[in-house]
Amino acid sequence: MPVKALRKTFFVFFFCCTSFFCVAAQQALTPSQLADQANAISDLSKLGSYKLKAIVAVGDEKHGATGTLTMDHDQENTRQELEFTDYREVSLIRGDTGYFQRKPTVPLYVAERIRDFDELWWVNIPSESEVDAVSSAKVHGVQALCFTARLDKFTHTRYCFDVATHLLLSSRASHADDDTETLFLDYQEIDGVHFPGTIRFLEEGKAAEEVRKVSVVKMAFEPSNFAPPQDARGFHTCRHLMPPRPAKRVNPQYPGIARAKQLQGMVYLLVMVGEDGRVQKVTRLRGHPVLAEAAMDAVKQWEYKPAMCPSGPTIDGVVVVVQFHMAATATREGNSSGVKMTPTGR
Repeated sequence: MPVKALRKTFFVFFFCCTSFFCVAAQQALTPSQLADQANAISDLSKLGSYKLKAIVAVGDEKHGATGTLTMDHDQENTRQELEFTDYREVSLIRGDTGYFQRKPTVPLYVAERIRDFDELWWVNIPSESEVDAVSSAKVHGVQALCFTARLDKFTHTRYCFDVATHLLLSSRASHADDDTETLFLDYQEIDGVHFPGTIRFLEEGKAAEEVRKVSVVKMAFEPSNFAPPQDARGFHTCRHLMPPRPAKRVNPQYPGIARAKQLQGMVYLLVMVGEDGRVQKVTRLRGHPVLAEAAMDAVKQWEYKPAMCPSGPTIDGVVVVVQFHMAATATREGNSSGVKMTPTGR
């Protein structure tokens, strides 16, 4: 064989072997190692004191709305403010005490989705989860390393990370026959810390909400910047809180009037869970009122493992999504409504 051909063959063989061993080395990471690496390179708290700004878009251009998100953070305090034309809410964490205020008092679903915004790309795997091994996959055309954490036989979350950078690309929460996916796109960098410039929330494969034009600058703040909102009541909380997880579920009954009128669809509920794991309050975020009433009656009977901070249990909120459908095939436990629970920060 000619020398040039031999060299070319050797180069191709070496390149292929090198690529193989690179992929093998990537796949050798455990899920915990992959999550820890992603968290380490995207933890904005390493900046010390910073201001984050973003645009929040809900719906499409014709029927949607846009608002602004602002977050101020220093070593001990975080203030997050979300504002639309007719809505404003402020959440504040001072050490281990949280404060919250919204006007009007009716919550928005998008607001619950982006609570504790700078922790959305933090991967926190519950210790009791059954976690699959890391495997290779393509996520929206990008080569990725993925694993699935199964909280129970009904609920699991699939995390996918960029194969080269190990930054979080996607988290997909699934329950029964329904799922939602969050995409983390357009990563930016400041002082070696990475953060997504765009976060897109998908439902049934379509964009539902998007946080875009995320920017971060280092900035010092006066103590008065973190003064509690007027008339806001304090509650115990912490950073990287582990949200409540359902321990007992009660499925809703399909209302007779809804069947007669062939009403179906999704109901979104905000559920406040106390330190004892009992449901304290259920609020409708969106969905047909008749279906929502049935869903609320069922969810009020749920029991949870409470939200956890390092110091112990605390009050927190989760979004529960209840799906009502007229399909003849019954879902789990013989009911004609599927239930999906998606946790949010508080």
